[in-house]
Amino acid sequence: MTEYSYNDLMQMQEQAIRRVREMQERARMTVRENPIPELDGPKPEEKPPEKPKPERTSQKREEKPEPPEKPRPKKQDKVFPHDSDKAILLPLILLLSEENADKMLIFALLYILA
Repeated sequence: MTEYSYNDLMQMQEQAIRRVREMQERARMTVRENPIPELDGPKPEEKPPEKPKPERTSQKREEKPEPPEKPRPKKQDKVFPHDSDKAILLPLILLLSEENADKMLIFALLYILA
């Protein structure tokens, strides 16, 4: 590995500082030539759009329609849960029980499934 003298390090540091300053100056020039409209600040003549005022009527407020009833779960939904984690556990438990796996592992998976 090449070792640098103190003078070499100082010279590299000065070059790096010079390059940083050049890049900063180029960035400033670019921003001056192409300003970003959002960063210029709000213009005084621009006003936020006003919200339309609701018209008053003699009628009572319209009642919100009731949300549709949720469909009742079928028997399949209870057996095959929609939760993806639990849906994976059921086949895993069946596979492990057919392979005569450790009973404590199967009971632990059943506990998680419940």
